[in-house]
Amino acid sequence: MKSIVLLITLILPLFTFAQDYALSGNWREVRRTDLRGNDLDMRDTIKIDFLTGQEYTWYKKGGFIYRGTYKVENGALDMGARYFTIVDNSPNRLVIKDDGATYEFRPYTEPRRARLPEDPPSAPVTDIRQLAGRWKVFKGTSSRTLKEIDYSTKVKSVMIFDAPDAEGNIGAVSAGKDPQGHPSWKITRFEDGILYCTGKTVRAFEVLKADKELVLREDHMTYFLKQFTE
Repeated sequence: MKSIVLLITLILPLFTFAQDYALSGNWREVRRTDLRGNDLDMRDTIKIDFLTGQEYTWYKKGGFIYRGTYKVENGALDMGARYFTIVDNSPNRLVIKDDGATYEFRPYTEPRRARLPEDPPSAPVTDIRQLAGRWKVFKGTSSRTLKEIDYSTKVKSVMIFDAPDAEGNIGAVSAGKDPQGHPSWKITRFEDGILYCTGKTVRAFEVLKADKELVLREDHMTYFLKQFTE
């Protein structure tokens, strides 16, 4: 009997610890401080949604939406490419810390919006003339967690020509690090809903379009673009 009581005594703190650090729901960053407690700029506010099945989405304002899996053990939150110590976790407050800063979150609920007519679904593009003009990325998503963003390949803008240029190219793709007017890729052809590109690498994008929005898919990355004039 004493052995059973002793075993329960040893297990109970571990069970309580695990329960204390159960994570779920939607959280929005409300404060960020350095390791000395000084407030830091939060123009890139972070949102984390903990989903069922140990999955999460991570969004930093002005960046990509990432989806991945997480685990909590030994008082730490392991999100794959990101690793944090859990400082505090309660129903109304989550505080985590890494080597660079401490982040405080509060639960949030997206405001209810008036019901609007549904946007037309994206559909494969069959005619390159549907894409003519300049397009700029306004949002991107990834189906897997990335350790860091590679701005040398991350699409920034796409230009589709009205007619092929002297070399037969039908457009160009620029990445985040490309100088203005010097895209890293030329679009050589459009076939079966795919844009084929050559340049410093060979790339192929699946193309979808819904009303005034252009969607490009490449491996695990999806880019959302809108047309604009300079």
